[in-house]
Amino acid sequence: MPTPPPVSAGIGPDEAPGVLRYATMEAARRGATLRLVHAYTVPPATVGAMYGYDFPASFREAGQQLLDRSAAIVSHLEPEVRVEQVLVRGTPARTMEDESRLAQLVVVGGDTDKPLLMRLYEGRTASHLARNAHCPAVIVPADWSATPVGGDVLVLVDHHQPPDEATIDFAAAHARRLRCEVIVVDIGPRARQVVHDAAATDESGLVVVGRDSHPGRSHLAHLLDAPTSCPIAVVPPSAPSVRRT
Repeated sequence: MPTPPPVSAGIGPDEAPGVLRYATMEAARRGATLRLVHAYTVPPATVGAMYGYDFPASFREAGQQLLDRSAAIVSHLEPEVRVEQVLVRGTPARTMEDESRLAQLVVVGGDTDKPLLMRLYEGRTASHLARNAHCPAVIVPADWSATPVGGDVLVLVDHHQPPDEATIDFAAAHARRLRCEVIVVDIGPRARQVVHDAAATDESGLVVVGRDSHPGRSHLAHLLDAPTSCPIAVVPPSAPSVRRT
């Protein structure tokens, strides 16, 4: 049997526990390796260089310690999940986009969970992946944890643009793994309110939306900027990895 593509989780300095919990559960369900990825950027170090302080080395060391702690948590949650640690110098957004080329799923935290200075300096990772990832991307609230009930899979569609087959396939496969229902909702003219309600409800285990081929009128922005209590999956059109899950 061929080895399934990995699940890749973006691990930020804030150590959002929701991302780690969700990615670990998905890797276990899919029988996949979990790649813990930390990308770091080094700010201008004029003052540090003047006194001989090695900024890049300190960022690398902190990043490795972060990955070691995250790997220990995964081992505690799911001892059978194989873990790979990836430490990269670069922006989180571009690093996770590269990861999406080989992964069946990428998991990151929401942009609204990041401090403003970090968003300005490193970019908005979730928004970037929602529009550029090569496989489905799941954005997870920082404090997310699985509930005993689990919740259904809610697929948001726009009657002006039928959902891509990959979006429906992804939602159906997720529902089969969790043995829950798929509910399809037409967002209609009240897009902002419907999206807000869907993202905030405790009854949804996962909100799934297809990547809009017309970003100018996409409801993705409403989803990614809304306070959420459940993960949001953004599926690119005809994502090859959807057929491999």
